Amino acid sequence: MERAFPEAPVEPPPGLADQLACDPGDRHVLAAAIAAKAEVIVTLNVRHFPAEVLEPLGIEAVTPDQFLCNLLDLAPGAIHGCLETIAARQRNPARTALVLLQILSRQAPTFASRCMEFQIDAD
Repeated sequence: MERAFPEAPVEPPPGLADQLACDPGDRHVLAAAIAAKAEVIVTLNVRHFPAEVLEPLGIEAVTPDQFLCNLLDLAPGAIHGCLETIAARQRNPARTALVLLQILSRQAPTFASRCMEFQIDAD
């Protein structure tokens, strides 16, 4: 991750996490989001980040499925291009974009389904 996004690591101010009202096990995540000036936390545990805590901070918690669907709505061609690029890089084992979407469907079922429809329409 650090190679792909060298600017991503952030250091929240000391004690910030202790002041936050979300799930105690996830306060460090919210503290990092605040320090990074993030608008979105992508998590499978959205219930650990209550809207009433996040809204005043200008942050939203979304599932990976919601996040990917939002990206798909914003730039469908770019997303499909990325899927094709990722599939083309798969070597051991080789995978098609369709196989990648089947794998993604476990965590992002709506996104995978919408992309599969696009794949079928494009063929």
